[in-house]
Amino acid sequence: MFLSRAWEQIRNTVCKDNLNVKFIVTHSGLSDHLDGYSHQSLEDIAIFRVIPNMKVVVPSDSIALRKLLRKAVEIEGPFYIRLGRDNEIRIYEDHEEFEIGKAKILFKGKDAYIIACGTMVGISLEISRILKEKGLNVGVVDMHTIKPLDQNTLLNISKDVPIIFTLEEHSIIGGLGSAVSEFISETNPIPVKRLGINDRFGTCGRSYFELLSYFNLLPEQLAKRIEVILNS
Repeated sequence: MFLSRAWEQIRNTVCKDNLNVKFIVTHSGLSDHLDGYSHQSLEDIAIFRVIPNMKVVVPSDSIALRKLLRKAVEIEGPFYIRLGRDNEIRIYEDHEEFEIGKAKILFKGKDAYIIACGTMVGISLEISRILKEKGLNVGVVDMHTIKPLDQNTLLNISKDVPIIFTLEEHSIIGGLGSAVSEFISETNPIPVKRLGINDRFGTCGRSYFELLSYFNLLPEQLAKRIEVILNS
C-alpha cells in the first residue's frame, strides 16, 4: 500500500527514463487482514499499470514468483511485482516454465473461463472443481502478467465460450477485470463479468479467510454466483 507514496517519483523518474528498477511489493490485497483498510492495497494494479513502460506481474504461488522474477530480471525496464502475504495455494511444480506476458491455461472450458491472478488463481481452480460437480465446464487461466496483457490467449478463449469471468483480490475498477474488458470489447465483444472488490475500502478481520468470506471471495460463494449467471 505504502509504495503508492512514491508514485510521482516512479512515474517521473523510473518510468519516464525506463530505468531498470524492479519493485517487489508484499502484503497486497486483503492479506494484511489485521490492519484494515489503511494497509490493504486494493487499487495498486490500477495506478501502476497506467504508467507507460511499467510492467505489472502478479504471481499466483511461490514457484510462479521464483520463475517470473528471474524472467523480469532478464528484461530491461521497470516492473511492479505484486505479492500477498503467506496464504497462497500451491499450484505449480518446480519444473513449470513461465514467460512474461504469456498466460497459462490451467483448464480448458466450454461454458465459461475464469481469468484470475495472484491468490485468486488457486480459488478459481476450486471454483472450477465445484462447478464441474454441477455439470458446468469452466476453464481457468492464470493471467499472471497484467501488463503486457496476453492478448492472443484472450482472443482465442473468447471464441470458445459465451462469457468470461475475471477474478482478482483488487478493486474491479482499473485492475485485471478492466484490462480484460478493455481488450475484449475492442476485439471480440462477449460478456465479461468482473469479480473482486466492488469499489470500496477494505476492513479488519480476524483472519485472511474471514475477510475473503466478508467480501464474498471464497470458492463456494463465487461458484454459486457463477452458477446462477451461467444458468440464467
